[in-house]
Amino acid sequence: MFSKSLFKQSVKANWKVWTVVTVIMSMLVAQFCAMEKGIMDLTTVVFYGMMSIIIPTLYVVICANGLLAKQVDDGSMAYVLSSPIKRSSIVITQTVYLLGSLFVTFLSTAIVHLLLKFIVGSNSLGYAQIVYLNLASFGAVAAISGFCFMFSGIFNRSKNSIGASGMIAVFFILMSMMAMFGGLGADDSPMAVLDYFKYFTITTLCDNASILAGSGAWIWKLCVLLGLTGTLYSIGAVWFCKKDLPL
Repeated sequence: MFSKSLFKQSVKANWKVWTVVTVIMSMLVAQFCAMEKGIMDLTTVVFYGMMSIIIPTLYVVICANGLLAKQVDDGSMAYVLSSPIKRSSIVITQTVYLLGSLFVTFLSTAIVHLLLKFIVGSNSLGYAQIVYLNLASFGAVAAISGFCFMFSGIFNRSKNSIGASGMIAVFFILMSMMAMFGGLGADDSPMAVLDYFKYFTITTLCDNASILAGSGAWIWKLCVLLGLTGTLYSIGAVWFCKKDLPL
């Protein structure tokens, strides 16, 4: 059910983009940790509040499209299916690659952050909080990748797949940013209305406030995100396996 050759092909096709995204994530968390002394907790507010969602999302939009829809569109999927690889093996392998590469990105970010805390000792976050924040961010981006993978499995045209993926990703991020600005204002201020935008994005389930407060509410929200991720990947996989391909 798992194809090593296809997995290697996916790694070869996407390693440059993945490396750039992972390095940027590590560099940013290091930079924000260095800047937060005497100013504010920039790492929590800016990096884990926004950057840890936006940057990996760019990767999953590009990567998910290339794993299925782009290969159908350019005809290379015909070559893959001419080998003894079944469609079910394709979707399983590509799912493992996309989620696995995404997990390694957040694992790398967490390790860099933990090392900085151990060496410098200036970060206001605890070791467990750093791990939890990366897990929560992974859950949010994994759910977004689920939408992207689903569209890649549904559409035969790359432009339709990446267009739909890009729109849903931008929508979720925009709603999240609007809600963040709403949360910065007083309850009776005009900006407070923006807080309602949090109900229109799944990134709200990335509950950093719960983690910082020492509450366990973030755990069930992470479970919801992972459940949504599994559902979306399943829809994309079943659709891809059932549909007629222009081979």
